[in-house]
Amino acid sequence: MNAFMLFLEVDPLPVGLEFEHAPLHCTLMPWFWTSTSVADIEQLVRTTSLKYRPLTLVSDRPALFGPNYDVPVHVLKPDANLQKLHLELFEMLNALGVRHSEPRYAGPRYRMHVSTHGDRSFSPGKSTVVQEIYLIRAIDEKKLSPKRVVSKINFG
Repeated sequence: MNAFMLFLEVDPLPVGLEFEHAPLHCTLMPWFWTSTSVADIEQLVRTTSLKYRPLTLVSDRPALFGPNYDVPVHVLKPDANLQKLHLELFEMLNALGVRHSEPRYAGPRYRMHVSTHGDRSFSPGKSTVVQEIYLIRAIDEKKLSPKRVVSKINFG
């Protein structure tokens, strides 16, 4: 079983990089498990991404996420294209029978945000243009760590 997540860069990463703690990023799709191959997941994401132009992420306000409301994030200003991209990928992945780690945070309840990491955050008013989707795979799919950047998939 493979464990993947999709994210949009705030801090760029090279393909092949392994890491424990993710840099600043916008989670496009939380962790999901599937027996589908890396190549097939990559192709599904590529087919979808070609329909979209680069996205501009704009930080709106700080918030606390997670079951205990103890994960600091910055919620992004609503973006119809980002929401549409997430929902399209969510539906396509569900058609493959993936198992989501956090189904309550995906699909219609998806909330665009950038997590804070240590002293690094995506403070209100800050913006960045993202050109690609990162496909991340957990090396240990049970611990979801370490993680590896499998590929970067460009928008159309």
